[in-house]
Amino acid sequence: MIDRLEQKDSELDEEEMALYLTKIKENTERCKRITGNLLNFSRKSNWTVTHIDIKDTIMNSINLVESTIKKKRITLTTNLSPELPVVFGDSLKMMQVIVNLINNAMDAMNSEGQLIISAKVEQDSVCIQVIDDGSGMPAEVLGKIFDPFYTTKPVGKGTGLGLSVCYGIIEEFGGKIQVDSEESAGTTITVQIPISTR
Repeated sequence: MIDRLEQKDSELDEEEMALYLTKIKENTERCKRITGNLLNFSRKSNWTVTHIDIKDTIMNSINLVESTIKKKRITLTTNLSPELPVVFGDSLKMMQVIVNLINNAMDAMNSEGQLIISAKVEQDSVCIQVIDDGSGMPAEVLGKIFDPFYTTKPVGKGTGLGLSVCYGIIEEFGGKIQVDSEESAGTTITVQIPISTR
């Protein structure tokens, strides 16, 4: 926006400017809420418990990282059951988990990789899977991936907090998170969230 204004871009009209400013404001507010949630999580504070529409939450999460998906020319497939029940919990924290899992999957893939996100009902839980055909992980790494500050990424690329925070959030939902991976054969992360009738 600043570059285009400085260059006096004649194609930048008020309508387009308003659209970009609205997006900037919305995503700044979303970043603020997610950062606040991360701080709250580290302090184990109370959650904002609401009805969560899993399908909407997944699609909103994808929208946040859509530009990176396109930039890396990753093929995204979504298999979302049309009749997903409502679950209870903090929707922003659920989005935080899904965005983190998608980002991890993209980091493990080269350009033109395959990414599959699915959601379905299994017994008394909603089962969400993030599947990539990336580099995968050897068995010795799998036992450590939920440890705080453990990372396989190069220095400066990762903090090692992502999956440990995801693990804690899913535990707060009363759910489970499981990672299945094999070196050079991709990774499948499965999140199970219990369906509540309260």
